[in-house]
Amino acid sequence: MKTVIVCVSVSHGNTRRVADTMASVLGAKVVAPEEVDLGELAGADVVGFGSVSSTAGSTPV
Repeated sequence: MKTVIVCVSVSHGNTRRVADTMASVLGAKVVAPEEVDLGELAGADVVGFGSVSSTAGSTPV
């Protein structure tokens, strides 16, 4: 199963560490939003998204 994780990690890198751990289990590729290849996403069976989950506001993308 082809899996891609799109990840934004801006502060301490925790979101990226979680995405990398998930990717190692799933055999997935982790990419930043600016690195996304739409053809790759279209061909993926699963697309995951990781971003900040804080009350401080949203992550600028």
